[in-house]
Amino acid sequence: MSKVLRMSEGVFNKLEKNVTGFETPSEVIERMIESHEEIDVIKLVTRAVISSEEFMKEMGQRKKSILLHQPPEAIERAMIFIGEIFPQYNITHYFEQPALNLEITYK
Repeated sequence: MSKVLRMSEGVFNKLEKNVTGFETPSEVIERMIESHEEIDVIKLVTRAVISSEEFMKEMGQRKKSILLHQPPEAIERAMIFIGEIFPQYNITHYFEQPALNLEITYK
């Protein structure tokens, strides 16, 4: 079922600038929402890893849980990127709604 969405001309112009190929406005908005969800996860996990570094120097590993309200697909995409940001760590995770549970160890 479709809904009507009203937006200012300025917002519509910004939306137009973000079209890839033959995307509809709905597809552009959906892609932007998915990117936003993924970025939220990346920010929270990055903070958790950075805040764990001192603890890991002493103990060698750290377990953390993060409260998240993002879809599992966004979490999985974000965790792939997190592995690239922190190649010096093994970061395993499992999502048990509403918590993302992390185990962080040095490689």
